[in-house]
Parts: sequence; C-alpha cells; structure tokens
Amino acid sequence: MLLALFACRKEGLDVKFRTIYTSPLKTKSAETTGQIMDSEQDYYSQFGDFLGTITPDSVTALFKTIRFTDSKTLENGVTTLIDVVSPNYDISDPRCFADFTNGNIVEVIPEMYGNIGNDGWFVAEKIDLKYLGVFLHYMLFYYDLPPMYNNVDLMMDHYRNGMGYMSPPGFTDAALRNENKMESTNFYFLQHEYKGLGRGPRSFVFGGTDSSYVVSAQNFPPGEVASLVRMGIGDVARVGNYTNEILTHPGKGKQKVISTTISFNYDQIIQYYAGRDNIPFTYDDVFVLVPHFWNRFNIDLKQN
Repeated sequence: MLLALFACRKEGLDVKFRTIYTSPLKTKSAETTGQIMDSEQDYYSQFGDFLGTITPDSVTALFKTIRFTDSKTLENGVTTLIDVVSPNYDISDPRCFADFTNGNIVEVIPEMYGNIGNDGWFVAEKIDLKYLGVFLHYMLFYYDLPPMYNNVDLMMDHYRNGMGYMSPPGFTDAALRNENKMESTNFYFLQHEYKGLGRGPRSFVFGGTDSSYVVSAQNFPPGEVASLVRMGIGDVARVGNYTNEILTHPGKGKQKVISTTISFNYDQIIQYYAGRDNIPFTYDDVFVLVPHFWNRFNIDLKQN
C-alpha cells in the first residue's frame, strides 16, 4: 500500500544515510553473572526469586525496516518517509544486519517518499525527522549460562515441526544450547512475560514521547504515530531516547551524509529467576530480558 501511495519516490541528489551500530559496552566485564542487584534496574515479581544477571558475549540483530518520518499520519504526496533499511530488502541483505558488539557501519542511498521536487529533493526547505520506526526480524544473544546450570535441563515450550519432531527439553527454534553456551533470540526471553514464543514487542517507535510504554499495532490510542505504529506486528514499544534532526537541502553539487548512531546497552540485560517452584537452578527457572529492555536503545541523528 505504501509503495502505491508514495509512487513519486526518487532517490534524491547526492544524499546518503550512514547507520552506525554500537554499544557503550566495549568489553565484557570480569563479573557479569551472579546475584547482582542494581538499584537503577527494574525487576519482575511474577517469576520467583531473582537469582542474577548475565551480560552476553555478543548481541546482533536483523532489521526488517528502519524508517524516518516527519508526521504521525500518512498523507499522499505530503508525508515524508525515508527508508534506510527497506522492507523490500531480502533478509540476507547485509544492509539489514547490525552488530552491537563489534560495531558495524552501513551506508545506503535512502528510499525517499513524499513531496519531492524535480531535483529529487523535498519541496520543503526543512524536513523535521520527528519519528523513527525500527522493525525487527529478530535479535540474537550469545551468552554463557552460570555454572550452576551444568547438567540442568531448562524449561522451554517444545517445538514441533511439520514432521512431528519434538525438540528435547530446553531447545526450540528460538534457542540453541551447547553445554552451557546459549544462542537465543529475543523471542526466547519474551515468551514468559508475553505468554508465548513470537510475542512481545518486535517493533520500536522513537520520538514524540518522554515516557516508555507498549501499544498494539491493531488498537492504539488517538494521537499515536500511526504512520509507523501501524507497520508493527503485534505489540509496539514507544521510546523517547531519540535525538532528531531537521534536514536541509544538500546544495547543488554537494554531498550530504546523514548519520544515525543506534546504540544498544546490553550490560546485565539478561535476568534469571527461580521460576514457579521458587527453587534456584532447576528445570523451571526463567530467563528474561530486563523490563522495558527497549530503553537500552539510544538513537542519535546528525547531518554534515
């Protein structure tokens, strides 16, 4: 629908968007696992006693779309949309990949839609990119389980494929375990809080708020950023950690580079709890991301 609505799309002048993925966590700290209580960190009350936190060795992501806009609503030929990760990209496209641990930089010619003039730039002299939508395929966390889980099978919704195969305890399409080394998607951690694999926010809309909350893409309150929230699947997290920028014309014969730094702080982002039986280091222990983990994202937008 969007491609039909904004069929006037052009690629602009000599304009590039540079996306920088990083984390304030440069190296893994010496003590990342244990009974660590942080007064600034939130905790769950429904999963039994808190046992400790884990800092992953690595966090990466595959994005479906990263889109900027200047408006809460869509108006044909008026609303500005700028895609730096396009929904038209294949999932294997390197432009979709983010490495928050080692850092990577992706530079693209953006796909631009809206009121675009004959020179390929927007008719308006200034474009305020007030809102940013980030839409995930998934995030991937690599980490070590605490040694207390040696030889302990962990609870997991068993995954049954079309051939009738039932995975062994602790293994699904959302998590793989090799001894105490784990490879888990964000859905593995969200399954408990949101009651099922594949649930929980996989979309984040930044800007236009000073608070953090979750809305449904199918049923959200008036005044929300409908142009982005409607793109989500299921729940959408609204986040305020965003420094926006007012774009100006690049100037004839000049290059403009708009740099977006997307930072994700994953220090002690995994929490684990004693589970329903409230006995530590047993089958039903629960592993989750910290409450409102999306607040660990910080977005900074700059133009040269």
